[in-house]
Amino acid sequence: MREESPPIGWVACKHTPTGGVVYRPGELEPAPIRRVGVKHSPAIDWSAADDKFKSALADSDLPGLASSLGIASDFLVTMRVGWSPGHGAWTFPMHDADERITGYRLRFPDGKKMSIRGSRDGVFLPYFDSHDPVVVTEGPTDAAALLSLGYWVIGRPSCHGGVAIIQSIAKGHDVVIISDRDSPGRQGADALRGALSGIVQSVRVVEPTGSASDAREWVTAGVSREAVDAVINQAVPA
Repeated sequence: MREESPPIGWVACKHTPTGGVVYRPGELEPAPIRRVGVKHSPAIDWSAADDKFKSALADSDLPGLASSLGIASDFLVTMRVGWSPGHGAWTFPMHDADERITGYRLRFPDGKKMSIRGSRDGVFLPYFDSHDPVVVTEGPTDAAALLSLGYWVIGRPSCHGGVAIIQSIAKGHDVVIISDRDSPGRQGADALRGALSGIVQSVRVVEPTGSASDAREWVTAGVSREAVDAVINQAVPA
């Protein structure tokens, strides 16, 4: 039995169980795809919150925090510490590459840490301008400890965070990454070294010596600037 020709402009799309043919128009546009995008909340303007946190700092026990950390209050202030009465916690602002605030890390009196809702990861920066070497460490309090030795610092939000921001800020500089003495810290430091290669003038990775597990413990254990410089100079630059 000869199959009938389809109407002009139509094409066969399937055969029926009885031997017939179902046609459809050949020039139909494909059905539109409904795209469900990821909703991104708009960036928050943290300027009002920042003023509030800085103004409230005098009401906090900053000397008590400094004593518990083993870091002088002045260096915490240089890392832009504030106080959130609503949270009952100290605040450390995170920044993007243009020093715009992206959110806040909270540190509670019991040592618990978390971020304010709506925050986006950024890096912790001191008030003053950068100079070489740019020293990268984890967190705002480790950064404050290294400030006390006279280094200019960038505090990462985590052992793997802040890579793109650090690439932008540190471009063309000599960089030293001080890794925590644990597997995640080393992995994060090695990944950052690779990400900075070819972007910065040089990059070295070092770890605290002695029994210290991180930069703050290293400083509070009494390491000197000269001793840290010696460890840095022994590291092979990439």
